Amino acid sequence: MTIKKVAVILGIILLDQIIKACAVRSGAYVLNYGLIWGMIRLDGVVLFSLIFAVSIVLCYFSLKTTGVLSLAFSIILAGSLSNLIDRLNYGGIIDFITILHFPRFNLADFLIVCGIILLIVKYSQNEKSFKSK
Repeated sequence: MTIKKVAVILGIILLDQIIKACAVRSGAYVLNYGLIWGMIRLDGVVLFSLIFAVSIVLCYFSLKTTGVLSLAFSIILAGSLSNLIDRLNYGGIIDFITILHFPRFNLADFLIVCGIILLIVKYSQNEKSFKSK
């Protein structure tokens, strides 16, 4: 990975962890023990192994891609690693953002979703260009 990519990933992780520490100090958070807003629950070892394996794949794609794809993989990786840090430190993920009736989430979750949306948009654009040829 380039120094820029690593700096962006570490910066996102640091920002997310600082914001979560503030939420913990204020008591305005919930611990999420599952995946995808708590909807999926897995054993700790299985969950850690799954997140670790996905992180390796994300590192690979972040390294091998450029532009929007690299950004998408990098922010998904940063969000995943920051949530993994929470699991190691707190036994669950610190969720503190509440919007209407949606389950609580955090900056890392938001970035993971944004990265996935970027991937969908980018790959759908590529699919359209292949079909038009």
